[in-house]
This record gives sequence, C-alpha cells and structure tokens, in this order.
Amino acid sequence: MNVSKDGNTIATYDLLDAAKVLGPEEIEGIRIVAPIFETRPESSAIADWRKRFEAKYGRQPLYTHAFAYDMIGAIRAAAQKLVLPASNEQWINALRAVDTQGITGPIKFDSDGDMITPLEVGVYRQGKLVPRLADAVTL
Repeated sequence: MNVSKDGNTIATYDLLDAAKVLGPEEIEGIRIVAPIFETRPESSAIADWRKRFEAKYGRQPLYTHAFAYDMIGAIRAAAQKLVLPASNEQWINALRAVDTQGITGPIKFDSDGDMITPLEVGVYRQGKLVPRLADAVTL
C-alpha cells in the first residue's frame, strides 16, 4: 500500500537518518525540512569540508558532525573576544555575539540565545535529496 504520494508528505530531520535504510522508491517525492548541509552538498564549502572529513575519518559526515564542527567554531570565535579566564556571564555574552560563517551556514544567535539555522525544503528524487526549488524547475 503506497500511502505517500509525490508532494503529500513532509518530514523533518528523522527522515535524513531513515532515508539511508529505505529504498529510493519508498522516499520518492517526500519533502523534508532540512539544513542546507543536506540539501546542497555540492556547494563548494560543504563539498570541501565533506572531503576533508572523509579523508580524516574514512566515512561520510552526517549533518550532526557538521553542526558539532560549527559549534566548536562558535566557541573558538567567542574565546578570541575574551580575556581568559572569563566568567560564565562573559562566555554567554561572547557566544551570543558570535556572527561568523560555518559549514552549516551563518553561525549566530537570536535574542533568545537560539542558533539561527538556515533550513529549506528538499525533496527526494531517485534516492537523492535535492532542494525543492531545483525540483520545481525540472518538473
């Protein structure tokens, strides 16, 4: 029984993991809200970082690896603005002031302290996740 039809299903990050074990026909046409690290793997910064990761660790990186890498970058950027040792409050203020470019996109935080993460809708086509805008052009 094929309940999912092209365009009637939208998923979140969990499908990024599940898609690795599902067949292309099972995920075909499913839309997913995903980080650009997943929807645009061929962009130069992402592709270069993926190659470096694969060379060092012998496997393809997950989006969680890229976010972890970027969070270390945020900590490093904050530390460069501090005189160490620094208080907890100084660290928090320095982290909230971070505004730099990472593998997953811009690394900066909103007024509530939440990271602003660029997301977009992708769609699975022939087992591959592509940006929805690219899909719309090819239909």
